[in-house]
Amino acid sequence: ADWNSLLDQGDGHLIYFGTALEGRSPFRRNADSSMAPASTMKLFTAGAILEKFGTDYRFPTELSWLETGRGQVAQLSLFGYGDPSLGMPEIGEKLRDRFDQFANALANAGVKEVLGLPQAEAGDPRWNALSLPDGWKETDTSSCGGAFGLAFNLGLNCGTLTIHSPSRATWSEEGLNFPVSLRIRESTNTNLEIKFNSAPISFIVEGSWRPGTSPQTFHLPIYDTNSWAANLLRNALISRGIRILPKQDHGEEAGVKRSLVFLSPPLSELVKPFLKNSINFLGDAFLKQLGTTESGSLRSDGLRQLENHLRLSLGDIHNLSLHDGSGLSRTARVSPELLLQYLAALTRKPYFRTIYAALPIAGIDGTLKNRMKGSPAEGTLRAKTGTLDGVYNLAGYVPDGKDFIPFVILTRTTSALASAARAAEDRIGAEMARIHHSSSMENERPYPYYPEHAGLDGI
Repeated sequence: ADWNSLLDQGDGHLIYFGTALEGRSPFRRNADSSMAPASTMKLFTAGAILEKFGTDYRFPTELSWLETGRGQVAQLSLFGYGDPSLGMPEIGEKLRDRFDQFANALANAGVKEVLGLPQAEAGDPRWNALSLPDGWKETDTSSCGGAFGLAFNLGLNCGTLTIHSPSRATWSEEGLNFPVSLRIRESTNTNLEIKFNSAPISFIVEGSWRPGTSPQTFHLPIYDTNSWAANLLRNALISRGIRILPKQDHGEEAGVKRSLVFLSPPLSELVKPFLKNSINFLGDAFLKQLGTTESGSLRSDGLRQLENHLRLSLGDIHNLSLHDGSGLSRTARVSPELLLQYLAALTRKPYFRTIYAALPIAGIDGTLKNRMKGSPAEGTLRAKTGTLDGVYNLAGYVPDGKDFIPFVILTRTTSALASAARAAEDRIGAEMARIHHSSSMENERPYPYYPEHAGLDGI
């Protein structure tokens, strides 16, 4: 294959490509260059958490209470340990589903009344720490693609805020009460700006409002979900017929401590929305889970665990700089050659089939749903996309018999050439599939895809 010609067609010659292909016609072009991985970075995070915890690992959530007798309990608390799947549409859950499960379990245990409002708190307080990863922009804090992994991850940690007037705003999601300050003045036009305030944690809405303006809607990341989880649990209890009574103020209640542990779907299922739909907050949740095995900051310790995983998998990890688990960092760097070697190493891992099954399929699902249709790559090529402003990447595999041939195409360009970059990648992918006689997977059901969950990769 004439790979250079396929890359340079049309406006492709204006784009800086870092390319590394294996297989029957191996090829390198700027393969040792230091380039932004964007969301191809998620391949590293997925491999590291599967290596550390295994495909069958399930995140726990603990319900604890004090059994005081006669169907009455006190000190009802929910403890979160980073389960990223609560209310996740990709696994068929609505926001309240898991909380109804908690309430049903209490009712089945004979609980009829709860003294005091139920509480929700982090099982490990480090989940509550908020910090912006290196290379992120301030604007990421007001984008759902910039949500963090927290002790409780509810509906992808994203909420819908509607501004009704200069003095009134509401959240659409049940139980959500994240603080919002309105600093809006009446004017002859409507122009609103959302800013995240870290102390106290809140959103500030600033700008102007023309009288008669229709309600304005914003989709925003939620950075404190403890009270949201507590409200959902309270509502679920009431719906189940469990009464919530005022807390007694005559000393500590006597009773026996009880608890139940509820588990998430297995990690093998949770990496599917992570890779297929490129959900950024899952990268933060998985990275922080790696950090729970140490004693410092979850994210910084998670990054150390991630680098250790790459070092054990590859040995030398030069040309590598990582700052998050999702690839949203603009200052992260990797070489196409290193990423290719990692893809090759993954094929020898016991969890490779899990990662392979979680990758978007060309022309079928995920962030490749509408790409390479009608080409030899449709239904065969599986790869992770990666998108930042001026960065449009693709890295994955084409099958060749029992083998899986890795390829990496990273770009450095401008947003005006995004279509040209993706068209070049699609030509390379189609040719890779053709020369390796790849055959489509039979009876492959497309994974549920929500473009709004895919962050910049959904563009």
